[in-house]
Amino acid sequence: MRFEKFLLDDYMQTAEGKNVYSFFADLKNIYFHDENKFFAFVDSMLDDPRVDLYLDPPDDIKLDERDYGQKETISSIEKYIQQIPDFWKTLSNDEARDCQSLIPFFSVSQFMKHPDYAFPYLLPVHFYKFSEICRLFEISIPALPGKTQHIERVNYYFDLCRVLYDFRMQHDLSPVELCVFLYGFAIRFLGKFIERELPDPNQIFMLGASDGDVEEFLSTEIDNDKVYFWQGNEEILPGDIILLYERAPYKRIGSIWRAVSPGFDDPFHHYPGKVFLSHPIQDIPTVTFDDLKQDPVWSKNGLIRANMQGIGFKNTAVTREEYEALKKLFKKKNPFFNLTRLPEPPAYAKFFHTDLDDERDVEEKLLEPLLGRLGYNVKKEFVRQFPIRMGRGLRYYPDYALHAQGSRGNEHADFIWEAKYRIPTQKQLAEDFGQAKSYAVRLSCQGMGLVSQEGIWLSWSKDHFSFDKLRKYSWNELQNPDIFGKLKTAFYAACPSKNILKSK
Repeated sequence: MRFEKFLLDDYMQTAEGKNVYSFFADLKNIYFHDENKFFAFVDSMLDDPRVDLYLDPPDDIKLDERDYGQKETISSIEKYIQQIPDFWKTLSNDEARDCQSLIPFFSVSQFMKHPDYAFPYLLPVHFYKFSEICRLFEISIPALPGKTQHIERVNYYFDLCRVLYDFRMQHDLSPVELCVFLYGFAIRFLGKFIERELPDPNQIFMLGASDGDVEEFLSTEIDNDKVYFWQGNEEILPGDIILLYERAPYKRIGSIWRAVSPGFDDPFHHYPGKVFLSHPIQDIPTVTFDDLKQDPVWSKNGLIRANMQGIGFKNTAVTREEYEALKKLFKKKNPFFNLTRLPEPPAYAKFFHTDLDDERDVEEKLLEPLLGRLGYNVKKEFVRQFPIRMGRGLRYYPDYALHAQGSRGNEHADFIWEAKYRIPTQKQLAEDFGQAKSYAVRLSCQGMGLVSQEGIWLSWSKDHFSFDKLRKYSWNELQNPDIFGKLKTAFYAACPSKNILKSK
């Protein structure tokens, strides 16, 4: 979606647009004299509104309003960026990690002091919203530094300052208009990230909770319908089952939740991996670390053998066998506990960590059987690794091309499939989709599909291969006769099997 300034101008003439403009035009006064209004505005953009945790001044920092009325002395974005490394120069990497969560507060301070070059980052623990705005409006932002590169992550804010400054100059926006674009105009175009109606789970994960989490949050009565951000990893998908392990003081599995968002990386937080959770079951029988360690199934789990080191950071997936063993432990601890209250594990959980080791396994054990069920003869109707030339004579190979034909420069196919071992995140999905789309457009296909352990994704030329219209089917859904029947009809309408045509 290309940004058009006249649309922003139109928005700023609406009542909502005028209110947002007024807010940022008077930001300094509001920040220092109307804290409730400031927090309420930012909270209105967040799925888990706890902005005071990140935009309140730290106890050892006191801002003086008088310091923010002076004229800027920095003459260019380059000079603004150049002065920044000195600010963090004395920090160790570990100290910089503690500063990552200060970026939202620091950004507001910088914007009040240097509005021409800085911008207020008002989406704490919601970086996915910022990155999605940039993706939608074709604002190219740098790749995130590695998760242990804390100094680089602190400085990433200034990389974004440069990008948004260039965007502002390109479209002749004032600093206030840039803020209105980000937090009034553009944010309305964001798609659904939080899943209110839960899909079937793809995996089961175990995440950790500290003693502070237990004392301040998990020991309270939790609203079942609200969402809460938690430390996680980017392999988590909406619907996944989350076992929350209380590392201290109890060393137990204290509750069971559901993920209501994909996991994502947030550079401006002490813990980079994040996920939103909801629907907790808190009154479960107590199963401790010692119980798990003594269980014949759980004793083989890598987390248990590592004494829960690294929980939440790495792939902390739990197998179906382990989940069933946990249910037995619940029943052993409390014979009257109703196991039907627990979420059902994915029927295809056996695929994870056991049956499939690489992309070729995905092709042979998942995709090819699916194509057979759809009525295609895999060996006769599909060409695997079909060679096509793109760009400067470079040769590429779509994994499976349906009814592929044509010589160099005139290749054509009805449908192409790209197989991936895992597509655990939206970011990975977008990258894989872009690759497959380029093949499908080059071959004038009717449609294209991605396939992985998580399921399949389909896109059609009639929808202009739009990412927003990408349709996912889990392997659970593909076992449903009604869903599969409609899918098969759609395939035959767009890409009929030559075997079927010959038989007629």
